[in-house]
Amino acid sequence: MRGKISSYIDYHIHPGYSVDARGNVEEFTREAISKGLGKICFTTHVDLNPQRKVWDLYINLGGKYSRFNRENFSRYTEEVRRIARKYSSKIDVACGAELSYGRHFEDILLDFINGYDLDFIIGSVHCLGNVSITSSQEVFGYFRSHGLKELVQDYYSALYYCVDFGRFGAIGHLDCYKKYGLAYYGPQILTAHREFINPVLELMAQKGVGLEINTSARRKGHQEFYPSNEILEMAYRAGIKLASIGSDAHQPDQVGFLIPDAYELAQDIGFDLPGGIS
Repeated sequence: MRGKISSYIDYHIHPGYSVDARGNVEEFTREAISKGLGKICFTTHVDLNPQRKVWDLYINLGGKYSRFNRENFSRYTEEVRRIARKYSSKIDVACGAELSYGRHFEDILLDFINGYDLDFIIGSVHCLGNVSITSSQEVFGYFRSHGLKELVQDYYSALYYCVDFGRFGAIGHLDCYKKYGLAYYGPQILTAHREFINPVLELMAQKGVGLEINTSARRKGHQEFYPSNEILEMAYRAGIKLASIGSDAHQPDQVGFLIPDAYELAQDIGFDLPGGIS
């Protein structure tokens, strides 16, 4: 039976601490309140790959890019906690992070996770072969040297280890390779997962690692979210929980983007919904 959704969440928000985002924590929070959200979670980017330190190991502090370190990250967590207290009567605000996963620096990821008391951590595969497949500045060089099957096989191989790592509350934007890949490889990319995804889904169910519905794919012109409707249905049949729904907002006006639509889709598939049902 369909219930009335009593509280929407947006658990994937990048404030200006992420180098590719703009807007401060309070601006995002006020936007979420204006849109009637019940819970939000800030998930600033944390990219710790030592082989990408020229590009990724930075945090934005008031418009100045600084090297990522414990002191700088603590400024982020302290601001989120302060805003959470300020607006506690209007909205629940959680403090989290989106970690870029790589098997060769799991020890660094573990040190980070153990060093902070975060409410929620998203684990995402952004890079293959240390090249970002979610960046328009890098991805086409990767595409030119990799066929579609190789791309998708490499992605799900990396994702398998991301799940096996076992320290993430949700896997972020699963099937994000279609972000730029659809235009490059064509519509066959939308079914390319079928050959490789089952071991990943089985492991997610076994380890209790949750799935995220990420609405930003629609903002990028795709017809479906991350992951696709077909993958969501496969995940549901595999017994995977829906851990979060998020907009992947990188500026305040993107908060809550198509969140009600994502809830409706999840409910139609049969997932237990994050937030609240009355």
